[in-house]
Amino acid sequence: MSYLNNRSRAILFFYPGVNLGGQQTYTLALMRAMHRKGWRVALAYIHGSDLLGEFRAVGDVHRLPLPIFNKSRFGIGRIVNRSIYWTFGAVFLIYLCLRHNYGYLVTASTPDSINGNRTSSIAGTRHFRFLGGSLKQVEPHWLSRWKRLRLDDKISGYFGHEGALLELLSVGVSKEKLRVLGMAVDTQRHFPLPVADRIEFRRSLGIADDELVIGWIGRTNQNMQVWETVSLCRMLIEKGFTHFKLLIVGGGDDFNLLVKTVESSGLVNRSILTGWVPYDKINSYINSMDIVPLLEADPHGGSIVRETMATGRVALSVDGPSRVQSTFMAGDHAVLVDTKNYLENAAEAVIRLAERPSRLREIGELAEKYARLNMSFDAVSEDFIRALDLSG
Repeated sequence: MSYLNNRSRAILFFYPGVNLGGQQTYTLALMRAMHRKGWRVALAYIHGSDLLGEFRAVGDVHRLPLPIFNKSRFGIGRIVNRSIYWTFGAVFLIYLCLRHNYGYLVTASTPDSINGNRTSSIAGTRHFRFLGGSLKQVEPHWLSRWKRLRLDDKISGYFGHEGALLELLSVGVSKEKLRVLGMAVDTQRHFPLPVADRIEFRRSLGIADDELVIGWIGRTNQNMQVWETVSLCRMLIEKGFTHFKLLIVGGGDDFNLLVKTVESSGLVNRSILTGWVPYDKINSYINSMDIVPLLEADPHGGSIVRETMATGRVALSVDGPSRVQSTFMAGDHAVLVDTKNYLENAAEAVIRLAERPSRLREIGELAEKYARLNMSFDAVSEDFIRALDLSG
């Protein structure tokens, strides 16, 4: 009974989907590190299954019988969907926090933060928001209504990288509430394989030993950067560089559209699209890649590049206006290109690296060392716990 009564060291994370994704795996690794430090950790979710076993090995897992938010995006369906989500979502979270005596609740999207605020008011649980990326990019409609909806009233603090957090200052959030979390990667899950194992796995995929592999890992939805990776490969062909393979690992709502885009881009004969793969195979797939791009005008972090670095491969991204990528990719352990004409710059960088295999290996070795020494979840969890303590 005393274990359950220890509310000050009990925390519930709420993330709607538990299929593979950057914020999901970050949350999982953070929970695992907190569990090692004696915390009682738990997850609430709505749909998905890929990572359930991993979460259950760390703490309690609660499935909420709710619809996916905005599954019906128009008319009566949308109104009914939101009404059910916000009415019953709050009820379920309040019940969980009271029944299991969770002292802290962490939400990861604004619809869930609305329910988190209601939970905090009734259950007395301290509510925090975890920002996985830029709100201006992924939730601009909610950010513009932050003040009017009084979303900040019951949020005790916000976690995330500095670039995303600073966006909240424009809507009246106090700087004292912003808690910067460092970029981190689970180096127990992502690490370099022996060269022989790497070559064997590449051959099993039909990749020649001397082919350069450009990779992508993640969801294949239209709001993801996988499309820019396809555009990069199309540009490489236009520049006369053809001795490469495009390896895309992951699935999503727009996977069929991605297949058609690859076809129309003239990349069919040099592309491998796997769809979703088992989580325990991800490390082998990343190891089989040579360069993994995360391309857009102003990227904000990205588990794809952190995992690439941890496996000793070359991460390629853009040094955008926010300068987020430069906080962990600046230096000889990764490749950053200027935001102006970033696709052109990225294509030139790929060609230069392909001409110098020794440089590819050197960057990869430095990347693995940097990730292991500087992006530990143990260190991040200490910062996270310290911020929770200070919030009270």
